[in-house]
Amino acid sequence: IHPSIHPSIHRSSTYPSTIHESNPSNPSNPSVRTLTQGTQLNLMTLEDYDIPYGYSPVLLAAETTLAKEPQVVSKTLNALEKGYRFAYENPIRAAEILMSQAKHPSLNDLSFVEASQLSISDKYLTDVVDDEDEDEGIWGAMELNRWSKWVDFLFEKGIIVDRQGVAIPRDAVQVEALFTNEFLPSYTS
Repeated sequence: IHPSIHPSIHRSSTYPSTIHESNPSNPSNPSVRTLTQGTQLNLMTLEDYDIPYGYSPVLLAAETTLAKEPQVVSKTLNALEKGYRFAYENPIRAAEILMSQAKHPSLNDLSFVEASQLSISDKYLTDVVDDEDEDEGIWGAMELNRWSKWVDFLFEKGIIVDRQGVAIPRDAVQVEALFTNEFLPSYTS
């Protein structure tokens, strides 16, 4: 079982708008590559080691961007949602489009890209569904409880430190200020 992917907006006062994609517990790339080469793997999740899963990918946006250009943020997320929904509904076609458009050397094996897409595409939408369309999950929504568990874990392990390596007090981080679902096209709280 692999965690769902929840790209959303991460609030940042110091970083420009950036897309960051990494999901070490997801088998979509190195694991799929290994499996397509015939090697057996024992897949482990972060949860197997009592590590709460955060979110991946996470989109970062500067507070000034959110305040001054909310329509740009909304339009960007709307376009991303359409792409993720397309890939969810059409994983093989999405793999073909990715290969034809990205033209990256790591994407030269159609069977690998298709297998990768098939392994991850069902994670693009959450299991949350609205009453009107049972087949349609939510894309991009983040939950306070999940963020809180992740941040608590980081503090418990002494990972949250300042630039000098000194531990930051837990109460200095307000988890609810780290993210917003406000700009998501299909999210209603």
